[in-house]
Amino acid sequence: YTGQQRHVCYLIPMWEEVLRFKTYCSEKKDTVADIVSGRTFRQANCGMAGVANVG
Repeated sequence: YTGQQRHVCYLIPMWEEVLRFKTYCSEKKDTVADIVSGRTFRQANCGMAGVANVG
C-alpha cells in the first residue's frame, strides 16, 4: 500500500513479468502478452485490465 494515492511506484518490472508469463494454452507456450495481443486465438479486438497496489 503506497498511502492515499500520493506516491508513484515503478511497476513496469512487475507488469513485464505478468505479460511474459507462459500460459501453456497451446503447443507454442504462449505468453499472456500473446493472448492479449490477439496472436494466440487470431482475434482482432483484445485487451487487458490490470489493477495493482490495492490497499
